[in-house]
Amino acid sequence: MQKKLSALIGVGLLICNFNVAQASLIDLGNGLIYDDILDVSWLKDANLAANNTFGVSGIAVDGTMNWYTAFDWINALNSNNYMGYSTWRMPTLTPVDGGVSFDYTVSYDGS
Repeated sequence: MQKKLSALIGVGLLICNFNVAQASLIDLGNGLIYDDILDVSWLKDANLAANNTFGVSGIAVDGTMNWYTAFDWINALNSNNYMGYSTWRMPTLTPVDGGVSFDYTVSYDGS
């Protein structure tokens, strides 16, 4: 009985996993990757700022920068029409519950 129950649970879990969406990441060439689920293109070189500051000050040799400098760097990408695009932007986040703001209170219940 125990083995049958375990087998049924295993089959149930397999069936549930068939509905998981998988994004296709497509190499567009020239250092761009396209995500077909989010409909966005990403820089293949996530550390591009270490090699090209576009004249923005405040970027460390290793490419790190603060939040405000990152916005200046994005503006420089757009001003230079980097990779033929002038619509570069910082990524945005939204709460997983669909709310408009994050709740930063400590919780131990998984919320």
